[in-house]
Amino acid sequence: MEENDVFRSCESGAEIRHCQRLKKNGHVRSFLGYGVNDAPALKLADAGISVDSGVQVAKEASSVIVA
Repeated sequence: MEENDVFRSCESGAEIRHCQRLKKNGHVRSFLGYGVNDAPALKLADAGISVDSGVQVAKEASSVIVA
């Protein structure tokens, strides 16, 4: 992974693996998600971002909720 890499539309489970690998290498991580399967990566990210229309568990795992 290079500095400023962007990952999008990952298959289920890949987002948490990407966040874990980036954390292990000392990178700052942000993650945008709105579904139940996004909650673990939202929680692990330095900046977890969800939307107001997302599911409750995603909003609870996020540090920022965008209206």
